Amino acid sequence: MPLLSLLCLYGSQVAPDYTRHQTMTGRVMLVETVKLSTIVMKLTPEMYPFLKRHELESEIVLRNGLAALETEDAMEIIQYSISEHQKDVRLH
Repeated sequence: MPLLSLLCLYGSQVAPDYTRHQTMTGRVMLVETVKLSTIVMKLTPEMYPFLKRHELESEIVLRNGLAALETEDAMEIIQYSISEHQKDVRLH
């Protein structure tokens, strides 16, 4: 389920750990907000030294929560987070 678990990447906004979001169809969906560092330490701890502090502090909203993630999902979320943070970098 690559990136199906990832709903969005927050900057410095804080959301509750578990939130119910209602979709356009009227269904309620359970989501969990965690820091990228939590995902990395649980599923891919070997990647921790390669990530910057601001990347690790990114808040990730997960559909179905952290328990539903697999290693492949974590790698995809890490790649997405890095690319999102690189968008803000300007070359001199």
